[in-house]
Amino acid sequence: MAGRHGFAAVGLAFAITLGVTGSTQQQARSPVVVTSPKVPVHAPMTLAPFIPAGRDGIGRVVLLAAHTNPVRPAVAPRLVTTVSPAQHAVATALSELGKPYRWGGLGPSSFDCSGLVKFSWASAGVAMPHSAALQYAGFPKVPRGQLAPGDLVFFGSPITHVGLYLGNGVMVQAPGTGRRIDLSTINLPGYAGAVRPSPARSMPSRPS
Repeated sequence: MAGRHGFAAVGLAFAITLGVTGSTQQQARSPVVVTSPKVPVHAPMTLAPFIPAGRDGIGRVVLLAAHTNPVRPAVAPRLVTTVSPAQHAVATALSELGKPYRWGGLGPSSFDCSGLVKFSWASAGVAMPHSAALQYAGFPKVPRGQLAPGDLVFFGSPITHVGLYLGNGVMVQAPGTGRRIDLSTINLPGYAGAVRPSPARSMPSRPS
């Protein structure tokens, strides 16, 4: 169903599953925390990669159709209380879904692409410039085959766009003028590379 901002407004249930105990496949696929926002989804993306979203080393991001009725695990899962900086950045970025793009925007009401990732990682205590090109230059590079949630993915030559990687080939991004923060595949023209922010490599902020 098309949303009023040009996106497919899809009702999704979102959960971040951390430290689930038990060995059965049923337990591993059961979400722990579920909410149901209206999430704008970038057109070519499908929900299939998010059922489940895979094992990425910092927990699993799971998106389920709003009317999915997952089976409860036989044994209650145990939640890990410590949240990594990357998990914190991902959660912050996802909380901004649907907000408008604005060139130079750094939140909290609107964002540009580099402003969104800067804002998200700042919530995890990691500083970086408000510039996609400087963000790309300032952190360790990550091969495409080793991407993990929280990594920054870049596009263009020279660099003109950045998104925050979620896993399974999907990122959250502030896509451009007249649009709103959405989810998109990273398989877009002009993929330039990726970096991995960390508290140890926090960078001084500079104006965009």
